[in-house]
Amino acid sequence: MDENESNAKINFDGSSFIKINPAIDFVNGVAYFGLVLPAYVLKEIESSIETVEENYPFLITSKLENFPADANSLAKRKIILIGDVSNLETRWSLKSIKDFLNSWSEILDFDDVLTEIKETLETFIEFPEPEWATVVALYIIATYFHQIFEAFGILYISGTKRSGKSKLGNIISNLGFNGIKSGSITPSAMYRTVQNLRATFVIDEAEKFGEDTEKAQLLKTILLNGYKKGSRVLRSADSKKNFELEFFETYSPKVICNISGISLEPLEDRTITLTMLTGTNREIINRELPGESENVWGDVRDKLYTLTMQKFEDVKELSGMIAVPEFLSAREWENWKPIFVVASLCKKIDFDKFQEFVKQIVGVKATEQESESLDVSVLKAVETFLIAGEKEWVSIKELTDTTNAIEGRAEKESYGTKTVGRVLKRLGFEGKDYKRRVSTGREYRFPLKDFLDRCRRLNVEVSSELTEKMKQERLDEVKK
Repeated sequence: MDENESNAKINFDGSSFIKINPAIDFVNGVAYFGLVLPAYVLKEIESSIETVEENYPFLITSKLENFPADANSLAKRKIILIGDVSNLETRWSLKSIKDFLNSWSEILDFDDVLTEIKETLETFIEFPEPEWATVVALYIIATYFHQIFEAFGILYISGTKRSGKSKLGNIISNLGFNGIKSGSITPSAMYRTVQNLRATFVIDEAEKFGEDTEKAQLLKTILLNGYKKGSRVLRSADSKKNFELEFFETYSPKVICNISGISLEPLEDRTITLTMLTGTNREIINRELPGESENVWGDVRDKLYTLTMQKFEDVKELSGMIAVPEFLSAREWENWKPIFVVASLCKKIDFDKFQEFVKQIVGVKATEQESESLDVSVLKAVETFLIAGEKEWVSIKELTDTTNAIEGRAEKESYGTKTVGRVLKRLGFEGKDYKRRVSTGREYRFPLKDFLDRCRRLNVEVSSELTEKMKQERLDEVKK
């Protein structure tokens, strides 16, 4: 045998090592949490062995074990880590960890934790319907079990200014598993953060999805690929010598706080949509959130970590047995299943009432999506007349006929002029600058600037024909 040749051989029996993500994992009936904790470490300092204090990565297991996440300890237990331990979060208090490892922790149930999170939410947030506090609380609990599920719906929080979107996003980032806000992450660290922390990723309204920036493109990719378990993206990693291709996991809970709507149509089927309203209770609206260092967050998180260790097997068992409600489609069930599983384990929830509320949410979302689709079709109808440029004013009948043609509607299913008129009013084409009455009915005009503004607000892409027409008109003006 050539002395330079490796002696490695294929192990056809498969590896006896188990692979776990150090942030959170559930493998072979054991739950694992990874945290960076203060520790005593033996180190060689100037030819002598000394004990030093430093922060060190540890794994805590549901078997009441704790051990360093270093090469020797992992090899002894035949564990391979799939993820970096250097950036592990420390969101479980030392006291609570000690109580858990010594079996001093009280046995928690889902109802007690749900009640505490609901009370926290209701202290700071005025929801449009009180049932939303239960839904969001269940979502927060479910983030700690997300690796048990094959998919995890995106929570999309929309609404007007000062409706509490950002405040709610802050609460979720404080209580959700390894919650982190997108604004605190650089583009280069985004994929590693999602993979290594399996973080509850809260994307705030400061992020501009419509912009053609590196961060906007990364956010879109993470959202499009990251709601389903096993999803990965291939990225080039900048090493010291060259660029190397590397796979990154993108699956983790995602929350979007956004005022202008989701610009990626495929995401609409992957979201649970909460539309916030401007609040009326000034006491709640003006109540400031406590700082990260204050006990209100830590106390609740301690219970969430302990609950996960104690109850993950119940969640896993029920996730394989729970029946799909008749009113939910397969895609909707992917979004809602984690919440339904946790709700089913809460004995004090009125489950029939809970299901009725979810049914209402799903129905409202379907109506809103149909309305948004019609808005887009009407704008596309307007665009055809702008491209033609034959006349300044267009009759409501012409607009309606063109809208129905774009949607491919048969005569029996076609929209009437009143419906299209309501859409134009909703889009802001109302008043003497846009609308007039003539002997044949109503006519509308659409200044290009205002049309482009509506397209931007609804994230409607302007056709290349209109773009070219605009460029030509600018050139003609310059020549004059």
